[in-house]
Amino acid sequence: MIEIYPLEKCIYYQIKMCQHNQISSLIPFEYSFEEDDIKIYWKLKGFEALHKKDKNTYISKRKMEKLLLHLKGALTDCMDYMLEPCQLKLQWEAIYVDQSDNYRFIYLPVRNEEEMNIAINLKGFLSQLQPYINLGDEDVMIKMHQLRLSLEAEDFNLDTFIHEALSSSIGSL
Repeated sequence: MIEIYPLEKCIYYQIKMCQHNQISSLIPFEYSFEEDDIKIYWKLKGFEALHKKDKNTYISKRKMEKLLLHLKGALTDCMDYMLEPCQLKLQWEAIYVDQSDNYRFIYLPVRNEEEMNIAINLKGFLSQLQPYINLGDEDVMIKMHQLRLSLEAEDFNLDTFIHEALSSSIGSL
């Protein structure tokens, strides 16, 4: 996958942070400069797009729990490596599964047009997850409701969301 952005949108320290650290929750990428643009190449060999892997099926409770755990890892990794969590591409088609069946995310090290809000991004992610969950599974529905309530909180805090809402397992509700 290749994306091209104007060079002035490039956040060079984030590119270098991703390049010099093997961040296990993120898809690795290469980049090149071409005139006034930066071209980013995500290395997708050995990864399968989640939307193709689980096409037309419900995600099991175990897989959903694993997805949320890996999302927690990606958000935590962003904060640990001075990356912006809101620059994770949380669209369903931008989530991949590696050969060890771990979920991996794409990070975009460029400035956004407008100020991004991680709570809004996470709400969008949950909305995209909705068609893949089993509505008859009460534990899963309670977990989804809990996640949405956490995101709706007036005093939303990403650390609290990570350590409380994403940390409790679905089966323990």
